[in-house]
Amino acid sequence: MSRNQNISWNVQTKDLAKSPLGYMVNICEDVWGSNVLCTHNTSEKTNEFEVSMNGDGIFTAYPTSGITGATTRTVVRMLRNGETPKSVLLLGSGSSIYKMSLDCSHILLEKEICENGKYFIQTISCDKTGKIWIKDSANIMTILNQEFKVVNTFGLPRDCVFAVVDPLRRLLWQITKTAVNVYKTHDMSIAFSRPVSIYEQRITSWDISSSSGTLFLTCDGSTALSITLQGVITPFSSGATGICQWGARGALVCKPNSVDYFNGIAVSETYAGELFGIENPERIASSGKSYFVIADSTGLSGKVDDQMNPKWFIQPNQISNHVDVKISSNATDLGGIIYLYSHDGAVAYRDMVYRRAKYGSTSFALPFTDNVSNYLVATVVPDLTASHVWGEITPIFVEESGIGIMKIGDDFIIN
Repeated sequence: MSRNQNISWNVQTKDLAKSPLGYMVNICEDVWGSNVLCTHNTSEKTNEFEVSMNGDGIFTAYPTSGITGATTRTVVRMLRNGETPKSVLLLGSGSSIYKMSLDCSHILLEKEICENGKYFIQTISCDKTGKIWIKDSANIMTILNQEFKVVNTFGLPRDCVFAVVDPLRRLLWQITKTAVNVYKTHDMSIAFSRPVSIYEQRITSWDISSSSGTLFLTCDGSTALSITLQGVITPFSSGATGICQWGARGALVCKPNSVDYFNGIAVSETYAGELFGIENPERIASSGKSYFVIADSTGLSGKVDDQMNPKWFIQPNQISNHVDVKISSNATDLGGIIYLYSHDGAVAYRDMVYRRAKYGSTSFALPFTDNVSNYLVATVVPDLTASHVWGEITPIFVEESGIGIMKIGDDFIIN
């Protein structure tokens, strides 16, 4: 089924024994259902299930209390609501990388990348083909596929302090203490090189503009940098602690008690943190437009729209120290995933536009990395060029587990 279609199925004869009838749907990474990305249930108040009782193509909202009087003509469908199943959170801590499920209810995969106790992961990034690029403190770049199998490794310059891949443009950014170099990933030829003065500074947060390709950085010297694909380097926002793309060429930057808007040339606006209901924002994330999410170090977070109006707030109980935030790739606000994570665990929330619904969470104890910011290294898998997931559909008495599974394949192909 195409990426824009919904998952739909007919009520089976065996389902009719369950009344009121509900459904549980596992979205799985493989046909065997061994890697469950997320779980959906008709009893949840997320407005993503619909039913056509007579199978006539007229759908109404699926009652959260279940349906009675179903027949084998009855058709049920699950709306995708903008959710991108493969846009999962990747975390790096110490020498290991972890792949979370979409709903953050469990760790799908774990792999040690470099020698434990001697080297550590410094950056994780991912391109649209699904390849994961990992730089470690030994200045080795390791490339994994989505199953965490090694595709390639190569050495970086000895003085390289930062390296990430642009998810859209097949470009690899490398920053040394004296230069910024951009390479074409298909043949590793140089795209451009410019001098830059990083010296002993380390990168504490970064983002790449989806529209312009501009790289935005914050350094441990508390300075933000903008580096365009034309090689223009602009420092701004002293005191920066977190950064994200915003608009065609701009960025939003957290700094003590406020958020700066950088328009691509200079800081043109500064917003007090209390305007957003979060007095001292430290971390920030966006998909480039529409809305962003800011968080302080305790995890108090809020969604803010493009008119700078707060929409909702989160205060997760499971995590409360050096909490960071990421947003999944999605075409609309509805169904988008907001990730909050720290060394104590990860929590996923679904964006319901004017409210948020908790999706799932996992508690863990990951070691602190030799990272000046004390935040976990992380990225979110972008909307992939091509991917495949499976729906595992189980009829249930409402709020109970059921039996009988029907599997359907769901291809997400981008034309």
